[in-house]
Amino acid sequence: MRRAARIDANQHELVQALKKIGAKCFYIKEPVDLVVGFRGRSILLEVKRPGKPMTEAQKGFIATWPGEVHVCYTIDEAISSVVGRGIA
Repeated sequence: MRRAARIDANQHELVQALKKIGAKCFYIKEPVDLVVGFRGRSILLEVKRPGKPMTEAQKGFIATWPGEVHVCYTIDEAISSVVGRGIA
């Protein structure tokens, strides 16, 4: 029997921070945690707690996805991934 997927403890705070900069965030759970829309871009984010490894399925998806996918452990990493190129 499959266990219910757990949301990483830092995900709620991370989503709130992204919303404060004007990003739209939707929890999609699989194959990654979030799809984020920001300034005409769509970005996939996998949110991880520090020290928590990615699953083999996540690694495989990220390795083969042709678009933007970022793995984020902190709010700063998430914002940098979404804002991109150091532009605020």
